[in-house]
Amino acid sequence: MYRTVRLMEAYGLSSLGSNDLPKLDARVMEQCCCIVEESFDFTYKSLRKGGAISALELRVVKHGSFDELMDFYISKGASISQYKLPCCLKTEEAIKILNSGMVGKFFSPKTIS
Repeated sequence: MYRTVRLMEAYGLSSLGSNDLPKLDARVMEQCCCIVEESFDFTYKSLRKGGAISALELRVVKHGSFDELMDFYISKGASISQYKLPCCLKTEEAIKILNSGMVGKFFSPKTIS
């Protein structure tokens, strides 16, 4: 079974201390998952309904996490002028960078319409 994970950087968190992070409303974030999932194409929806793809996961990361990821890829030889956020992370180190900045994790409902 495949899993779809979307990442969202929380820009409003940059001025807060690490212990002062606001609580994310789970109901609102689950609605965000549904909206994202509804934007996907027919193939995704068919695979999701058939159980080949599990529930969409939305991870909220603190401000600056995507910059840390870019710094990592540039240190590995990526061109700064050609860099864009990858749609798929394959290295364990890149995944650890984003997981270290995670402030919330939310899932879409078990079934979709």
